[in-house]
Amino acid sequence: GVLYDAFRLIKSKKGTNKFYDEAPKEVPENTSLPEAMSKLMSDKEINQYKQKLQKYLERKAIRGN
Repeated sequence: GVLYDAFRLIKSKKGTNKFYDEAPKEVPENTSLPEAMSKLMSDKEINQYKQKLQKYLERKAIRGN
């Protein structure tokens, strides 16, 4: 099968969460919008998705992940 998720989420008693991405670096992250989902979305929603994805990828690049 294809790796879907590999992460650890640690919840503290103070209410904060720490997310640890444990996906192997050699497994590329799938950031494509599934065709079935894109058919249900308006052009505006697709553009919003693309903008959020771009911001995520920029943050990820800054963190070096």
